[in-house]
Amino acid sequence: MTNMLQFEKRVFIHHDGALGDLLLSLPAIASISCSASSLHISGQQSAALLLKDCGCCDEVFDSGGAFFSSFYDTGPDDSLRRFLSGYDRAYVFTVNPKSSIVGNVRSSVPDTTAILTIPPEGVRIHAADYRLNQLDGFSLLKPSLLSIPKVHIERAEVMLREGGFSFDRTLIAIHPGSGGRRKCWPPAKYAEVMHKLRGLRNVFFIVFSGPVEEGEMERDLTAALTGRNNNVLFVRNEGFGLVSALLGLSNIYIGNDSGITHLAAAVNTKVIAIFGPTDPVVWRPVGNHVRVIAGNVACAPCGDAKSRECEKRVCLEAVGVETVVEEIEIGIS
Repeated sequence: MTNMLQFEKRVFIHHDGALGDLLLSLPAIASISCSASSLHISGQQSAALLLKDCGCCDEVFDSGGAFFSSFYDTGPDDSLRRFLSGYDRAYVFTVNPKSSIVGNVRSSVPDTTAILTIPPEGVRIHAADYRLNQLDGFSLLKPSLLSIPKVHIERAEVMLREGGFSFDRTLIAIHPGSGGRRKCWPPAKYAEVMHKLRGLRNVFFIVFSGPVEEGEMERDLTAALTGRNNNVLFVRNEGFGLVSALLGLSNIYIGNDSGITHLAAAVNTKVIAIFGPTDPVVWRPVGNHVRVIAGNVACAPCGDAKSRECEKRVCLEAVGVETVVEEIEIGIS
């Protein structure tokens, strides 16, 4: 009876990270779910909804919604306190174990654990492994793959067919953007990769963009493709469910250190991730088929703070088009 009772836990997770950061926590979340009768996640709405769609949790809440506003203030109001008191255990993924959010959750759920999301400075351990290691007694790091719902797959197939794709062709997915432009390989180089691959194979490209890339980044790529942008489907501002399905249908994916790159790895697509200022030892995507290409320069990786001050981006400029094309050829051969 004791063994059965220890699994009968309603567990609450608070995780404010964007898509990529949330996916880096998937192995830890999967381990937490092993001892939970039900798992409930408060996070950035679109990313959290993806986890629910894929069966990783039972319920999600928008951490930015009005209901959770007192989390970030003096403490939970009465309604939030009553809500939290319905949980047996809580985990807060955070950069600061002494943050007010940790204290506010713990005031209603005494069995609350803070999971630090970023390894200490100078410690080169993968972020996903670092988070998982804070859960005593749980398994070692291994990829936690997302199971894409059939409804998203069917919609993705329709979109591809309507966009001119036939399924006897090689489908290559590209996301040339990122949450920070300082982490982006130049759009002209992505366009050159597409041009070279078109001459080698019967290929079709999906190019993803979101609000961050809608302006200058997408204009740069479109300009570089002028006169040779046939057989390209641009997918703009779609939900993560559809994007995950399109990635899952792709033969290979190429992108920067971004949330979509982590998503491609999480749906078990072959991934080529281009890294510049960020450290792939710590931040590379977790997946079964991930290859990282990084510029071989002395100043990289330099980290987040220094990269914000750097204007030259020599680490990214050092990544050659031919190197990327060769990796893609190997991946789809």
